[in-house]
Amino acid sequence: MAVADRVDVGLDIDFDPVSIAGSEDAVVRKVLLAASRAVQRVTRNLELDLEAVTRAAVPGKLWRAWTSEIAPKPGLIAREPTGWVRLNSRRQIDGMASRTYGAMDFFSSPGTLRGRRGQYLAIPTKAAGSRGRYRNLTPSEWERMTGKELRLVTSQERGGAGRAGLLVADEGTTNARTGAFRPITRGRTAADLKRGYQRGVQTVVIFVLVRQVQFADTFSTEPSLRRAEQALAAEFAQLLATLEGNDGGQ
Repeated sequence: MAVADRVDVGLDIDFDPVSIAGSEDAVVRKVLLAASRAVQRVTRNLELDLEAVTRAAVPGKLWRAWTSEIAPKPGLIAREPTGWVRLNSRRQIDGMASRTYGAMDFFSSPGTLRGRRGQYLAIPTKAAGSRGRYRNLTPSEWERMTGKELRLVTSQERGGAGRAGLLVADEGTTNARTGAFRPITRGRTAADLKRGYQRGVQTVVIFVLVRQVQFADTFSTEPSLRRAEQALAAEFAQLLATLEGNDGGQ
């Protein structure tokens, strides 16, 4: 399933004024309190469940993108208590899906990535570095940032059938810690010579070009949502019975 802007968890409480005309206000508050607490607990448990299934299926820290909200805040009651579980990210950046939403869709949905106009997709390697927290670099952005021109290497040059394969940067090296591309400059060469070190000049692969990419589709959010739906009514009934039992013991 594609990742929605948010997942709602809520209860709507309807009252018949005639049937409760003789009841005390405490009865109404008890029902609303049980509903509010049930929504709070189920919302938090749904967030933890989604974090767990994401963490088990996806390497890295994508699982930390899940967050939740509840209304009203804990300690307050309302006739329509509601909880939301969503991704802690803007959905779109510069008209494109943010990196977080794109990654979550990629790992939790079936599908295929293709260029909008049939062009090749440029998949950045570790050497490309990062554009920031929202999405990956494009080849043109990388060239502007580094001042280096990328060179196309086709699969024919590598013994293949003549289809595009790689965008590479010449006369560079990679950072030993991050793996990001670093150009060989006079200043860097001079500093190396002072240390008695000669840096090897490399041709570094910055982007891999592909026609399409199949989604990984390694986990589904649906089971977590179904579990939350089933837990909500049971949680409400249990909390209401507990509140009634507490009153009975007084």
